[in-house]
Amino acid sequence: MIRAVASAALLASCGGYRAHDPASDGGPAGDAGDAPDCDSQPESPGCPCDVAEPIVCYEGPEGTMGVGPCLAGIRACSGGRWSLCAGQVLPQAEMCNGWDEDCNGVVDDAWANACGNCDPECASFLFGPQDGATPFDPDDGMCVELDPKGGLVMVRSSTGIYVTWIPNTPDGTISRIETRTREEEGRYPTGAGADEQPSRTSIDYFGDVYVANRNPVGIPSVTRILATDCQDADADGVVETSEGRDDVRAWGEDECVLWNEPVGDVGARANAVSYVPSVGLDGVLIERVWVGLEGQSRYLELDAWTGAATGVEADVSPCTSIGSVTDWDGNLWSACGDSRVARFATETPEDSEIMEQPLGTNVGIDADPYESIWVGGSVSRFDTETDEWTTLPGVLGHGVVSDGDGSVWVGDCAVDGGARGTCRIDVDLLDVDWYDMDSRAVAVDFDGYIWGVPASGTIDVIDPDDPDTVETIFDDCDGPGGACLTAPDAYGDLIGFQLRNALDPQCTWETILEGCGDGWTTRWLRLEWESDVPAGSWLAIQLRSADTIEALAASSWLDVGEGASPIDLESLLGDGSDGGFLQVRVLFMSVDREALPTLRSIGIHRSCW
Repeated sequence: MIRAVASAALLASCGGYRAHDPASDGGPAGDAGDAPDCDSQPESPGCPCDVAEPIVCYEGPEGTMGVGPCLAGIRACSGGRWSLCAGQVLPQAEMCNGWDEDCNGVVDDAWANACGNCDPECASFLFGPQDGATPFDPDDGMCVELDPKGGLVMVRSSTGIYVTWIPNTPDGTISRIETRTREEEGRYPTGAGADEQPSRTSIDYFGDVYVANRNPVGIPSVTRILATDCQDADADGVVETSEGRDDVRAWGEDECVLWNEPVGDVGARANAVSYVPSVGLDGVLIERVWVGLEGQSRYLELDAWTGAATGVEADVSPCTSIGSVTDWDGNLWSACGDSRVARFATETPEDSEIMEQPLGTNVGIDADPYESIWVGGSVSRFDTETDEWTTLPGVLGHGVVSDGDGSVWVGDCAVDGGARGTCRIDVDLLDVDWYDMDSRAVAVDFDGYIWGVPASGTIDVIDPDDPDTVETIFDDCDGPGGACLTAPDAYGDLIGFQLRNALDPQCTWETILEGCGDGWTTRWLRLEWESDVPAGSWLAIQLRSADTIEALAASSWLDVGEGASPIDLESLLGDGSDGGFLQVRVLFMSVDREALPTLRSIGIHRSCW
C-alpha cells in the first residue's frame, strides 16, 4: 500500500465530488446576495423569465466545463423567475487523491512532485552541476571528463580496457589476461569439440571477445565470451566462471561464455572475425559481427548479442580470407593470404571489390588512424585517399598493428633476410627499426605497451620509449621453455586497441541507485536528462534493474534509445520497474571523431509503496 499522504479528514473527502450549493456562497438565492444585473445577464437566478423549457447552465471559469469532474447544470423558469443552476459541479481546491478537482486537465497538479505524483516518499536522484544535484564523477565512467560547466563529456583521446585475449589454438581454449597485472584471470573453452582451433579474435568496447573457431575438419563457429557482466544463466545467485589458468570449466558450464554459433559448412574454416558497431535511426547501438570463411570466400553477418545469422552476406571470391579489420567508414578489409585484398562496405556488402597488392603476399591486416590500410607478409601500405600501394622493400612479417601514435608494428618481422623479431615503422618516413622481441601477432595495450605474441606460448612486452628492454612473461609454467600458453595462432585484435584506433570512439558513465529498502516496494517512475549532441556525435542511455546487486550484474541492458526526455520507466522496465536496484549507463560516441557529446544532467525518480 502507498504510505499515508493526508489526514483522516482529508482522506474522508477524497471519495468523490459534490454538486455546487449556491446557497452557501450568497448570490440571488441567498438573503445576503446582491440583486442580479438582469439587463446584462438576463438568465441569472432571480431574473424574470417566461419560457417552459429549462436551460443548460454553468457558473465556473471559462474552459473548465467538461474537464475533470466539472459539469453543467440545469436552470428552470419557475414562477416567472430563473432558478438556481441545479446539479452543476464547479472547480474545487485540488487534493492528493488522483482526481482533477480544479478542472484544469492536470491531476493532483497542486501537489505534484518530481515523481509526477503526490507521494511524499518520492525521491529524486539527480546528477549534474545544478543546485541540489550530485556532481558527475568521471571515475564512474570510461574515457569521460568534466567540461568547464560541470557536464560530462567524452575525452577526445579515449582511454581503454585492460584485458587481452590470447587463443590457445590446439587446446581449443582462450586465455583472458589483465594487461596491467599481467595475470591470467580465466581460461575458457571456445567450443564443444576437440578440433575448434580458435585463432582470430575481435574485441568490443567493453572487452568482450569474439573468437573465430577455424575447425579445419568440421563446421567452424564463432564464440562470444564476456569480460564483465556475465549472466547468471541458472539463476542460482552465483556466476560460475573460470577464475584462472588451471580452472577451465566443461563446455556449457562457464556462464561468461555467452554464445557459440556454427557458421558455414564442413571445411569452410572461420579464419577472420570483426566486431562492427553502428548507430541505428532510433539512436540505439547496433552491434554486428562479421566472420570470414576462408574455404568459401564469403563473410557472414551475425547479431553480436545472440550470435544468430542476420542473413546478410558478402561474396569476396576468389579471396580466401585469413584476417580482417574494419575502417573508419564502416568498410571491412580482408587479407586473402596471397597478393589480393578484399573490401566491402558493411552497410552495402553486395558491392565488394578485390584489389591487387603489387608486390608479394599478405597475412595480417590493420587500419591506422591516418586512413591507410597495412598488411603483413610483404609489408605494405594502401593509402585510401590516393588508392596507391607502397611496399617496404625487404620487410617481411605476419601480424601488423598501428599504435595510433605515428608507428606501425610488425610481428615475426625480418629485414633483408635477417633474424626474426619485431619491427617498428614510422608512418611518415617509412623508416624501419628492428627489435629483438619474439612475436608473431602484435598488439598495443591502452597504456601504450607493445605485446608480442609468438607461437611459443610466452609473451614479450616492451615500452615504446625503451624498446630495447624486453619483458618476457608467461614463461614460468610447465610448457616447453616454461610456456604458459599453448601455441597461439593469432593475428586479430587481441586487446581492442585496433577497434578504438580505426572506429568511432565510444565512452561510458554508469551509476547504481538503491531503492526504498526492506518492507517497501520500489517503483522506478521517470528518467529525464539534458544533453548536447552535436552533429557527428551520439549519446544513448541503457538501464537494468534487479532485486539485488548480484542479480543486477547478471541482468540484461535495456536501450532507452533516442526518445525525448522524460521517459516513463514503468513502461520501459515492465516487471523490472519494482527492482530494488537500478543501474544506469550512458554511452557517448563520436561518429566523426571530432564532435563530442556532453551529458548536462540526468535524473531518476522513484516512489515507495
